[in-house]
Amino acid sequence: MNYKYALILSTSFITFMFGLALPLLYPIAAFTFLNLYLMERVLVTYWHPKPPMYDDKLNKKTLSIISWAPIFLCFFGYWFLGQPQIFDNMTTTKEYTYDKTITNHTAAPSVGPDMPMFIFTIFFAIWIFVQGWARKLMIKCKVM
Repeated sequence: MNYKYALILSTSFITFMFGLALPLLYPIAAFTFLNLYLMERVLVTYWHPKPPMYDDKLNKKTLSIISWAPIFLCFFGYWFLGQPQIFDNMTTTKEYTYDKTITNHTAAPSVGPDMPMFIFTIFFAIWIFVQGWARKLMIKCKVM
């Protein structure tokens, strides 16, 4: 079971991290999840006589870990969309092979295609942190 969760988590995180720059990862991830689902159904039906008994700890931990994948999408998406090489096709030439490569990469927000991603990144980061803090506070106050 833990190997299947590892496959799900690694596929999700890699797809979320690099999917904005490589959109081909989304159909590959969908095919991976479909294949995993179908093979699991076949294995449970024909191979395993009785599924093993697991508690919900592994499920809850996996869900808490995968909630960080959109944050990775926002951070890496902001970085990808903010690079001038992607949209403007701006490159710098080198006169000699030992010259320093100037990439024009910056982390400063600018008005461009990266601004909505920057706003979503800030929003989601605050949301994840506030959500965890609010849940602990509600449990402490015995509201939940």
